[in-house]
Amino acid sequence: MPEEHEVVHTRGQQTNAVWKIFQPGFTVGALTQVQHATDIADIITKVTARDLAQDALDDARTARDVNGTSMGDLGVAVPRAIEGQITKKDDFHKEIADCRDIEPNTDANRMARGRRVVSVWTRYNTARAAMVPPLPAFTVRGKTVAQFNTMITGHPALEQTVEDRRSDLSKARSALKTSSDLVDENNKRWFAAWEGEFAVGSPENNALSQIDTGPSTPAPSALEINTVTPAAAGSF
Repeated sequence: MPEEHEVVHTRGQQTNAVWKIFQPGFTVGALTQVQHATDIADIITKVTARDLAQDALDDARTARDVNGTSMGDLGVAVPRAIEGQITKKDDFHKEIADCRDIEPNTDANRMARGRRVVSVWTRYNTARAAMVPPLPAFTVRGKTVAQFNTMITGHPALEQTVEDRRSDLSKARSALKTSSDLVDENNKRWFAAWEGEFAVGSPENNALSQIDTGPSTPAPSALEINTVTPAAAGSF
């Protein structure tokens, strides 16, 4: 099913064709054929802007979601990986338990849990460096604690970008509607003015058949009454 602006744009092109070919000098108030053609073309410009805004929003959402998923996955994986490295009586078990107190079921919780994990991970790296011989900084799935921290600290900016792109899309949609509404109103104004100016049977009036004015409601058919049952007081 076509969008509303597509219907308006098609009728605008039909209107412009009749106007330009038959009487290009005809005006509707201050509206000229050239201005109407410009307004019709502007609908496509606004459609393109809206579609680009939608693409930008989709990209922003993807970036946010990918980062959020990775942040959540590492927030679960890192404590488990550290737990596998330490002994049963190691004090880090309590800190790991504190991380698991936060369920990573929202981005806010994933960031909160991630901050606790960064703290544990950083101190665990310090403990590894103090061993004899010292062990290198711990990595999980190829990620360092610094990279994980960047995911966490950078996530609010990704969320803000999504909101910014949502506003851009809203603005683009509004601009498209304004453009479409203008052309729609002028299409209808022109039709009434043209029909009033040129008599039935004239080439100009006949040309109106080229314009699709939308579906019309058909006249209802007669309702057939199959049976009649007499009732009291002469009613049926």
